[in-house]
Amino acid sequence: MHGLRRTSWVLRFALLAALLTTALPAAIRPASAAANDPSDIVLVLDLSGSILDNKAVRTAFAGALEGIAARVEETSDTLVAGDATVSIVTFATRATDVKGCTDLRLRRSKPAVTQLATCLRGVSATYRKGVTRAVTRAIGDDTNYVAALTRAATHFPGVSPRPSIIFFTDGKHDVAGVPVTQVKPARDRLFGARSPFALLPVGLGVDPADRSRLQTSLVDLRITRDMKRCDGSTTYEWPNVVFDTAEAAGQAVAVALQDVSCTFTVATPNPTPAPSIPLGLVRSISVVPRDGGLEVHWVPPPQIAVGTVVEYQARCRPSTGGDWTQVTRKPGAEPVAVVEPLENGTPYRCEVAAVTASGVQPWSAAPVAGTPFGRPPAPSKPSVTASDRSARLGVTLPDFVPVAQLAYECSTAGGATWSVRKEVDGIQPIVLGGLVNGTEYVCRATATNDSGIGDASPLSDVFRPCTGFIGCNPVLLPVVGLLLVLLIAMIAWAYRRWYAGRQLWVTAQVDRFPSVTLGRGPRVGLRFLRLGRDQQMIGVAPDEGRRPEIRINFRGGEKFDVDAPGWHVRTAAGREVRVTDRGGEVHTLVVGAFDNRPPDA
Repeated sequence: MHGLRRTSWVLRFALLAALLTTALPAAIRPASAAANDPSDIVLVLDLSGSILDNKAVRTAFAGALEGIAARVEETSDTLVAGDATVSIVTFATRATDVKGCTDLRLRRSKPAVTQLATCLRGVSATYRKGVTRAVTRAIGDDTNYVAALTRAATHFPGVSPRPSIIFFTDGKHDVAGVPVTQVKPARDRLFGARSPFALLPVGLGVDPADRSRLQTSLVDLRITRDMKRCDGSTTYEWPNVVFDTAEAAGQAVAVALQDVSCTFTVATPNPTPAPSIPLGLVRSISVVPRDGGLEVHWVPPPQIAVGTVVEYQARCRPSTGGDWTQVTRKPGAEPVAVVEPLENGTPYRCEVAAVTASGVQPWSAAPVAGTPFGRPPAPSKPSVTASDRSARLGVTLPDFVPVAQLAYECSTAGGATWSVRKEVDGIQPIVLGGLVNGTEYVCRATATNDSGIGDASPLSDVFRPCTGFIGCNPVLLPVVGLLLVLLIAMIAWAYRRWYAGRQLWVTAQVDRFPSVTLGRGPRVGLRFLRLGRDQQMIGVAPDEGRRPEIRINFRGGEKFDVDAPGWHVRTAAGREVRVTDRGGEVHTLVVGAFDNRPPDA
């Protein structure tokens, strides 16, 4: 802002900052059903470097926010009687919620109204400080409309009578990795199905050379779908989107709050006159791409009676310059004309003028950009990621191709018939559910725009929805089965080797008696032989009963365990060990193991 003096803008904001009141006399604002509708408002504020580097601009806009904050506090009693929910989002390369400043429900909540004023002053302080490491580290320095819109969308309930975004910016979408062609598809994907809905851009066009470009981009971004004025009588419009001073942009933010909430109002004791609109100027130009042409829409000039317009002239020419292609249309129910023939893929700028008996009226203030396109080309071969009873599908198309909708179709008959279909707005991957696990599918995609339906994509690779590791990898089933068989065989072989190593012939020699073969290991038994009334011991013999007098367990190698009721001893082949029989008599025992049955001595 050139020539802005500290005293002048302070005094000006003393007048302009009387914003946001809900207690106007009935003669100024009639009561209506819309005034009672709950409103959900997201205030999206640009903190990119192009604003924060300009001290005069950011300081002036900071003053506007402070003025709004002061008015919020002055009218807190009136605001709590309304029904507005306000969130504040800031953005640059990334977008982020202002901490503690989202989903502020003002109805019957003075603390929420106080917090809103605090939040506005907090963002104002950021503008006053300008570029800091904290700001750059938090949200970057570029301008990312896609991130801003995506973040704002998180603050709208599923159904809302008056949802709206007030979108303040001075730049253009210019973040690396996210082409500008993704802005409108993102907007339509996030808000295309909402009705009513308002997306109200407030552009700060300080540089006159850049103002036309900013005007074109923000007009393309604007939405006022099915929104009604606060008196409920007419459809709401937002004709002006670019303002040449920070004061005017701040005032526009407040006006937008007033218009979408029907609770806030802008009170200016000494209002600055609105810029005069030339007599007969056509407003709100927009274009829709067609095959070989552009469909141009406009709003008739308000200063001319409908009956005095003889015709409208709509014309377009390449953005790089050249001859105009012009058509005329008689006034009708719908102000629209198709300008053709135009070359597909070439950017054009279009404008409209009304013609009265006195001649051609002024052409629309800023030409609107548009690019004719035919039917979209075939999308790429769909990529597929199968999962449980579903699959994730995605395709690509060139960035410059306008696409309104993608339709995905899947077949279980190799493409002979198509049993599954799902449509999605814009170009985005989808998750297709309701599939049958274990069934083979192929899928294709077709794109649609205003010119028609394009050709189908190549068929995807064959895939099977599945669940579980084996179910999703059926080729592994025989491999896993074979590995299991091999594992069992190896275990059996190892057990056999281990057990065979213990199935040797076990012998025992007790005291002076000859050695006796007790049997094949690993477990054998031994009993003492006695004779006569005095139970005199006459030898030892094998005992195959379940409870032998002494049990010997061959553990492999040369190791033995010797057990009897009440005691246990471990020994080795050929080593003498003492054992006790049932009568308490102690004996010496020597055990051994042999591959072949030894002859008993």
